[in-house]
Amino acid sequence: MRSGLDFATIASRNYWPQVLVLAESLRRCAPASRMHVLALDDVQDLPSPAMAVTRLDDLELDHKRLRVCLTVTERATAVKPAFLQHLFSAGAGDRLAYVDPDLLFLSPLSPVEEALERSDVVITPHFADEAEPGSVTREIQFARGGIFNLGFIALRRSPTADRLLSWWGQRALAHSSEDALDGMFTDQRWVDYVPAMFPGVFICRDPGLNVAPWNITGRRIEKRDGVYHAAGRPLVFFHFSKFRLQHADLLTFLEGRPCSPATRELVAEYAAGLERWGARRDAVASPGETLSNGEPVPQLMRQVIRELDDEGRGSWRTWGDTPEEILQRALRDPLAGARVRVATHAAARSTGRGPSRQVADSWRLRLWFYLRGPARLRIPIEWVESRTWVRGLRAALGGLVRRIVTLARGVRYPRAQQGAGPSPRE
Repeated sequence: MRSGLDFATIASRNYWPQVLVLAESLRRCAPASRMHVLALDDVQDLPSPAMAVTRLDDLELDHKRLRVCLTVTERATAVKPAFLQHLFSAGAGDRLAYVDPDLLFLSPLSPVEEALERSDVVITPHFADEAEPGSVTREIQFARGGIFNLGFIALRRSPTADRLLSWWGQRALAHSSEDALDGMFTDQRWVDYVPAMFPGVFICRDPGLNVAPWNITGRRIEKRDGVYHAAGRPLVFFHFSKFRLQHADLLTFLEGRPCSPATRELVAEYAAGLERWGARRDAVASPGETLSNGEPVPQLMRQVIRELDDEGRGSWRTWGDTPEEILQRALRDPLAGARVRVATHAAARSTGRGPSRQVADSWRLRLWFYLRGPARLRIPIEWVESRTWVRGLRAALGGLVRRIVTLARGVRYPRAQQGAGPSPRE
């Protein structure tokens, strides 16, 4: 069994250039290490030099729920603890570091290796100094997403690491959505508990680790004698979170923050590495699985299926094999369909385009959904069957007639009580 530090990452096809650039940087900075990759889809035709590739299907997980209820990003974070458990069980090494595929290593990982000599878990915060966020607004924003950035976590094989991965894994698989209303942001919020719940956890505040757009204000990057530094310390790795070659300029990536010449040089080197491995400047980021009309699977509909599953309503599992089949069938299910309509209405109301007031799954809402829902969710109009339109229209007309009758009675009865007409009791 190896005693050195090995690395693990998770990626889909559209992130494979990032994986290859990451692997190159690790071969330079940690030449004795091994790199393990969990592929979320088929990558057999893609290069994988000096990497051990594991297929997602090789892990014993609820793959149907993962495909239907979670986006690609949510799926990648949900299976992270399970993948690390799998590697420990398979004898991959005594020390493992999970790293996001969009990390670039620039110096040896001495601070991490030293920390693992005396600790079981090493995590890095988004901000390691009060000056780094730059504003209270940003502090609030990242409090919602998690204090620690789970683009990096290192563990030493130990009872503490086993307990942590088991506890974190159960919660990540069940609650790794990017649903702000649910108080979740992928797998990160759970790790806020880790320093309090588990012994042997080291919070690494070295400014050279996990430098990223969100903290670069307080970690000025410089280059001395060919070596990058951040806030005066060797820059161990930079997190190119959400970086795309099609960014018009560097300030787009850094969200308008000022940057040094060394930062510009570093980003240019990274972009060149991505292009060398086949990334294209005109490429569009993959939205994940798409429907037959080319549109991404609606996140709102994934959320409804996830809620049904969380409530123990497993009938959705019999509705088909693909997300498209299951979501199409959900619209015809009384409970799931009603929830989709109500959720779509709530989303429309947040942009001022829905019915004038909050309503339950009434005729007004059903009519609005049948007229506006397919376009708003960007789903094929064929998903709403013609007979469903007829039922919706019939319900709408029936409700309208009842309302007219009620209003007419409301006008007639007060007039009768004032002597303006016959009494309703006569």
